[in-house]
Amino acid sequence: MDTGRVRLSVPTTYGHYRLPELLAGFSARYPEVRIDLSIANRNVDLVGEGYDLAIRLGSLRDSGLVGRKLEDRLLRLVASPDYLRRAGLPADLDALGAHACLPFVMPGSGKVNSWLFADQGREFEWIPSGNVVVSDDVLGTVSLAESGMGICQAYDFIVDAKIAQGKLVALLERLGGRSRPFSVIYPPHQQLSPAARALIERLSASQSAGAARKSGSAGGTRSYSLVCLPSR
Repeated sequence: MDTGRVRLSVPTTYGHYRLPELLAGFSARYPEVRIDLSIANRNVDLVGEGYDLAIRLGSLRDSGLVGRKLEDRLLRLVASPDYLRRAGLPADLDALGAHACLPFVMPGSGKVNSWLFADQGREFEWIPSGNVVVSDDVLGTVSLAESGMGICQAYDFIVDAKIAQGKLVALLERLGGRSRPFSVIYPPHQQLSPAARALIERLSASQSAGAARKSGSAGGTRSYSLVCLPSR
């Protein structure tokens, strides 16, 4: 492959916890390719700001940007052992409402991000409330939960290691089966460089690399109107 540059935008959660292992493999195979990486909680204007690719969270629909689904990731409800010793285990959502939840305010909308659950195939949203509300960086809710400040909901790739280490405890697991898709997107009429195409293929390899995803989630490329939540 010729030398080249790829400008890539990713949300903080994916940029800190999933992307590094994927980029490490890509850079080892293509050391001549430069990657300009933006990690931020905002949806960039790919064309206006000159980005080649972006990773986004959300549903993909007809016409618009071109996207390839990378993977689904589970959301888990967690708290620290210290918090649970003091406050007890919530037995259900009614009990959860009485706990110190750690809401996150979505960038742009200013609204509290819904927590997502699934019960016997029924998916639903639940609005958390609490005395400590986090904005700008959703990873702050995980840090606060780990320090004993309350309960948060986060992706499995963020909290699974902390659960295994005993720093966090998974809660209401029967309701934790809800997942969200991550996709890599690019403008529909843009001629992708060989470097950008190679990076897409490397990112798509995550479809089979992770341990916690739904089976049968194909990673084909299609045209979409991207209906994305603000980056988390």
